[in-house]
Amino acid sequence: MSKDILIVDGKTGFLTINEALKVASAQTTIRVLPSIYRESLEIDKDVTIIGVGKIDEIVIIGSEKSAISSTAKQARLQNLTLKQEGTGDEPCVDISSGGIRIEECYISGKVDAVAVHGVQSNPVLKNNRIYESGKSGLFIYDGGKGIFEQNEIYGNKVCGILIQTGGDPTIRKNLIYNGYKFGIYISDDGKGTFEQNEIYNSQSCGVLIQTGGDPTIYKNKIHDNKISGIYIYNGGKGTIEQNEIYNSQSCGIDVGIGCNPIMRSNRIYDNLNSGIFIFEGGTGTFEQNEIYGNKDGVYVNSNGDPMVCNNQIHDNSGSGIFIHDNGKGTFENNEIFKNKVCGVLVQTGGDPMVRNNQIHDNKKSGLFIYDNGEGTFEQNEIYKNQFNGVDVGSGGNPMVRSNQIYDNNQNGILIFNNGKGKFFENDIYRNKNGIFIKTNSDPITYENKIHDNNGFGILFFNSDKGTFIGNEIYKNKDGSYFRL
Repeated sequence: MSKDILIVDGKTGFLTINEALKVASAQTTIRVLPSIYRESLEIDKDVTIIGVGKIDEIVIIGSEKSAISSTAKQARLQNLTLKQEGTGDEPCVDISSGGIRIEECYISGKVDAVAVHGVQSNPVLKNNRIYESGKSGLFIYDGGKGIFEQNEIYGNKVCGILIQTGGDPTIRKNLIYNGYKFGIYISDDGKGTFEQNEIYNSQSCGVLIQTGGDPTIYKNKIHDNKISGIYIYNGGKGTIEQNEIYNSQSCGIDVGIGCNPIMRSNRIYDNLNSGIFIFEGGTGTFEQNEIYGNKDGVYVNSNGDPMVCNNQIHDNSGSGIFIHDNGKGTFENNEIFKNKVCGVLVQTGGDPMVRNNQIHDNKKSGLFIYDNGEGTFEQNEIYKNQFNGVDVGSGGNPMVRSNQIYDNNQNGILIFNNGKGKFFENDIYRNKNGIFIKTNSDPITYENKIHDNNGFGILFFNSDKGTFIGNEIYKNKDGSYFRL
């Protein structure tokens, strides 16, 4: 037998793996034959431990201590089943420093399957099955790093991956599924780079980020989670790019109090509620995303104040953008089209800035502001909507300025039921009527061009209010003004 290869079989060779470890030197290979080894291994030298045989018949079980504790720089484990029993809270595999490589193993812990901690820890885990642990599959904290690639992580009781207190791993091409709560949970200044993973069927959220968590989430598929795809709350951050986020039972993405993520070039679709929901003062930058097939594309309430620009927001079953209950936000250079209700719906104190968007081909109106909704709407193109270009009712009081409002099936602007608003310097043409004012509404119109509409330039019904200054009203088929 070569002095660089040691055999452990529990019978005629070494009886335990620890016996072999005591005599092993760096670069020694320890071959472990099928048996159940109830022992805890402390690996502090660069050995290789390989199971020889069927993986589920080569079992190392830790009890009072972790099954594996490693500080080795370049040790390697392969083809082993690792389990943790006992009454303590030790992880099955504990890596406090070094770069151990673990491949093709089955790992399950009573609490955590694998814990990586300390700034000197930088392991590689590849092609492992990490499953059914009492808390998390991977727990990375206190500056721990590492590369975790092509693992199957499932059925863990809290989350597949937990990252806290400066943990900063690279998580790539893993399957992360069937978490009893979360797929991935990042908090307390945890970081991490998550690339090309599939994260699905968590009982709560696919990804939860809070309390200073700031990961990079890139090119993942996040789908079929029981609540949200990504939930960011209580000071969470993150850069979230080029992901597919779909089939969540609630929202694709939730952003709440104190949060300011960057979300760019994602596809967010077919979620049961909103594609993106911003609430309780949440902010963030959302750009170049495609948002479709949700209930509402973007939903903002309770002082949410995002920046939403250069997105395509279309074919949602509600409105493209829905802002209410004092929601705010800046919406620029988006294309908002073919939504089944309105392009933009604002109510109950909503007060957004909506600028330079194309709002077209929505099944009802382009803009609908009512129930004391406000907002500034300027330099938009609002066209080919099935109802009106702009609806303002029930105390709605927007500023509508320098827009092109044309080719809508009904009116360019409808103001009804005590609606108000300032309408300045808009170009309103080729609608049924340019502006229709009804039921005690009281707008201010100033220096608009109202022309080439198929009915009247301005039509009044049951309303004798309104201020009209300096408008150009011409070439309307039925005339400039008419009162019913």
